[in-house]
Amino acid sequence: MRFYKFLNESTLQREDIINIPFLSYDSRMRTEAEYFSLDKIKVGKSFFELPDKEAQLHVLLHEIGHYVSDITLNKGIIWEWSDKGYFVGDFNGRKVEGLNGHTVPGEFVSEAFAVYLLEPDFLRQYYNEFFQSFSEEIKSSEYKEAIAKAKEILKQFQ
Repeated sequence: MRFYKFLNESTLQREDIINIPFLSYDSRMRTEAEYFSLDKIKVGKSFFELPDKEAQLHVLLHEIGHYVSDITLNKGIIWEWSDKGYFVGDFNGRKVEGLNGHTVPGEFVSEAFAVYLLEPDFLRQYYNEFFQSFSEEIKSSEYKEAIAKAKEILKQFQ
């Protein structure tokens, strides 16, 4: 599924991220991207090798999601979700641990943030209990900076 019509265009290139103040390129990175803070996300060579802008957008939103996961960790809510089994999806009776391969609670929440913004219906359908709780939690003012940064990223991709 394509979320935005522009996403099937070619990928962002190094020169494109110059206009995004909180992104920087690090040729030594072995990963696609790494979150340091909402004001500092680094991307590596493999970020530019992703197949399309959809994948690049997803990666950047996942990295912003680390801000969200840090808050849920500090509040202890991440452990409540884990204890309640919210990190296990129900695919027509088949239980699948994790979300898109992310099984560690902090990574799950980071990934869930990206999926929540891009494919909320997927999260609602397969991780419904988590979706309901997360939808309420994300309304808290503690997350407004992450939402604002995500909107900034989405604007850069339009």
